[in-house]
Amino acid sequence: MKTLQERVHSAPKPDSWKLDKLHRVLRVRQGFKNVGMVEDNLLSLSYGRIKRKDIDGAGGLLPESFETYQIVEPGNIVMRLTDLQNDKRSIRQGLVTERGIITSAYDALEATKGNEARFWAYALLALDLAKYYYSLGGGVRQSIKFSDFPNDWVYLPDLATQKQIADFLDAETARIDALIEKKQRLIAVANERMAAIVETAIPCDGPQTKLGHHIDILSGYAFASEGFSSDPEDMRLLRGANVTPNAIRWDDVVYWPRDDIARLARFELTVGDIVLGMDRPWVADGIRVAELREQDTPALLLQRVCKISPRSSLNAGYLKLLLTSRRFLAYFEPIMTGVSVPHISPDQVRNFRFGYVPLDEQVRISNLIELARKQVSKVVELAEASIDRLREYRAALITAAVTGQIEVAAHARPVEMAPPRVSAEVLPLRPVAMPDRRGLRVLVAADVVHRLGADPYLGRTKLQKLMFLAEAHANINDIAGCYQRYRYGPYDDAMVQEIELGLRQDGYYDTREGTGVDREKVAFKQMSRAGGHRDALAAALGGKTDSLRQLVDLFKGKDTAATEAVATLYAVWNDALIDGKQPDDAAIIRGFLQDWHPEKGKFKQADLQTWLGWMRRHGLVPKGNGPRTVSTNTPSLFERE
Repeated sequence: MKTLQERVHSAPKPDSWKLDKLHRVLRVRQGFKNVGMVEDNLLSLSYGRIKRKDIDGAGGLLPESFETYQIVEPGNIVMRLTDLQNDKRSIRQGLVTERGIITSAYDALEATKGNEARFWAYALLALDLAKYYYSLGGGVRQSIKFSDFPNDWVYLPDLATQKQIADFLDAETARIDALIEKKQRLIAVANERMAAIVETAIPCDGPQTKLGHHIDILSGYAFASEGFSSDPEDMRLLRGANVTPNAIRWDDVVYWPRDDIARLARFELTVGDIVLGMDRPWVADGIRVAELREQDTPALLLQRVCKISPRSSLNAGYLKLLLTSRRFLAYFEPIMTGVSVPHISPDQVRNFRFGYVPLDEQVRISNLIELARKQVSKVVELAEASIDRLREYRAALITAAVTGQIEVAAHARPVEMAPPRVSAEVLPLRPVAMPDRRGLRVLVAADVVHRLGADPYLGRTKLQKLMFLAEAHANINDIAGCYQRYRYGPYDDAMVQEIELGLRQDGYYDTREGTGVDREKVAFKQMSRAGGHRDALAAALGGKTDSLRQLVDLFKGKDTAATEAVATLYAVWNDALIDGKQPDDAAIIRGFLQDWHPEKGKFKQADLQTWLGWMRRHGLVPKGNGPRTVSTNTPSLFERE
């Protein structure tokens, strides 16, 4: 077995990176207390960002208490290494951008001479994302300090490289964060639209009636907490904490012994039951009303949750609309009781008044709303899945960059300038800026989609593979992708999001999502400017335009699996050349099947050998140029001594 020292020295890293101890790179600031209240700019660490906080309303603290706080300066790194066993809590460090004060319960670090604080803030974030601090707080240990791991070995690039990586990550994370923000706005708009649809669908007119005339309410049983069980073989208890708007969540579960449930049969819940959380019934994203699904049963109803059952005069779907409407929220908000835990009572629910409509009209309205809800839910589901992928990509990108797995110099290219035209006239010479990276990516993608036309295999996967080959083989370097070794081949999720958004914003193509597991079946629908990209592309690429189109033509009619196989073989081969190796076919195929992604095992060696022959016949042979792909299993920044 290798010793720790051997593992550290044998871990892959750029040749120019040195090995050093963490305490020589970062040190804890000492002696900077806010004595005499010399500083009143109160700062707080929130989800990885240092934000200003109102010092006059800071949790009821008296101004004198801030003399115990520490003064921090721009470039300091604040670390909160508390509550380590709460694995859901993140992010535990942030970079200070303005002078201020922050609680002394946190460590404030500064980079030593010859080190870039922004780089080390990203490096510490990579450790956080890898749950490194969580592993240090094993057992009952909930908190640590920076002094608990100062002797850990770190990979140390020179200052210029640190700055280059920090600049790269500043730009890339800002781009990814902007995409995430757009997706979050889409979700907010979709939810607002759904709420508006519900409000307009429920009639205000008609004879007013009390809800209590049309429902039965069952309050939950007061189960004694000392009788709770943790055995999953027992019966789940539905508590208020489990009821969220439109869904039951079972991430925090308690149970009741099965040998005692016979007497509690009336409190057993079934599929289709509608429940309302009585304590704090309203949260940021809606009213805590949900309908039980098959996976939510069996369960027993606990106190402070009530089951609301419609009588024959009220449709169940319409009842749920009433209970989740803003009208119901506006009714119960002023009448909630309780200071620490505002709540609503069953009698208050019964007294809610609404405009009654006939049963058949209730059914018609609830069916229309359910259809609209499914459509909106699909939009929200896709957007949330996209956000998850972008966050995963962001984390992998940061880790790859601070461990030297990305050649960031290849992405730091200056804006190219078009040469002035030759003319007999004397004209003012004004340099013409080439499209920015986003613009170039969209133009190249528009040309790929336009050229493949009605290709039945064209989708997100095929387009992304051709974008990779356009950069790596057609030498369109300014695409500047950061390609991960994804199961379908070289993949840059942030680029995918940017391209699809850009194609739509620029009026070339809209995308229509499919139902595939990874949405690879996306279709491209022509918009008003489809085909109008060609002049701009020719101006941007010059002679590379023909190389791009020759490349794309090779893949006309090639199915997704073939495109995936060729692009991945090319990437494996090209990565080896970049690393100074001259691989034979056996080595390329071995890298494809063993070093890429477990799902590559679906390909047969004989088929891969056939595709390598096809690549050579068509001149699709890499030269060790362009981007190196990034393993999704990047090495750790440092090992514990």
